[in-house]
Amino acid sequence: MNRLPNLIGILMFFATALIGRDLKYDLSRLVTIGGPVTETVFALGMGKHVIAKDQSSIYPPDLLVGLEDVGYIRSINAEGVLSINPSLILTTKSLGPKVAAKQLLNSGVPIHQTEKMIDLESTIESIRVIGEILDQRDRSENLIEEIQMNIDQAKSLYANKKKPSVLFLMNHGGNTQAAGKGTKGHGILTLSGGENMFSDFRGYKPVSKEALLTTYPDVILVATMNPHLAGNNSKEILEKINLGILADLPDLRVYAIEMSYYMSFGPRTGQAVLDLTQKLFPKQSL
Repeated sequence: MNRLPNLIGILMFFATALIGRDLKYDLSRLVTIGGPVTETVFALGMGKHVIAKDQSSIYPPDLLVGLEDVGYIRSINAEGVLSINPSLILTTKSLGPKVAAKQLLNSGVPIHQTEKMIDLESTIESIRVIGEILDQRDRSENLIEEIQMNIDQAKSLYANKKKPSVLFLMNHGGNTQAAGKGTKGHGILTLSGGENMFSDFRGYKPVSKEALLTTYPDVILVATMNPHLAGNNSKEILEKINLGILADLPDLRVYAIEMSYYMSFGPRTGQAVLDLTQKLFPKQSL
């Protein structure tokens, strides 16, 4: 008689395990919307299940060839996404417009939105959530550990050092704006040991040339998708974004940085932070 409760307990355990397996998501037709989400899925070794991605998903480039394009994350066409019969949609809370997002959420197709990945905390949490959904917990924790190791290494480079004042500019589509709080620019900058000169406002805002001339930054970072801005000639970089007037500021260092890398906030975040730290603190050695 004493064995009966044990037997029942064992049967219940296996029944629960089987039910759990039945409740796993169907990954056969996975759609990823949002660059960091797509990158995370591939970093977790689950890219083989992805049938479509959005236009902000550009990494890893070789593995994205041939995938369906469902538009841009902030201007998604819900009918277009649903027309390819996804079994699961992974995205972030940047999904828009609101009408399309609501349509996808009410479509009956399983959809998960992570937080916007704009800083270390939201990035780690999102990687952990995606790992849970894809049943890749160990791999997600390994990714997180790798990110943290790189960031700890970056911190060792600027520990007890004076933070350089940094003007973080985003140049996209011919428009140049300064990064304030709550932006990816501010997030990557502060993780890398810099002090954002425009942390008194939120979001990206245009700043007049007159205002920029009174800031006297140590470093100007120009985040861009334009490959022609790459290079080490400070004056040339500033002239290309119509800010050549700043080139005469004393002891100024200017770097054009690749937006899709330094502002990706996905699995490459730790390495991006380490690379940017070495730009901000060039005299420090690893």
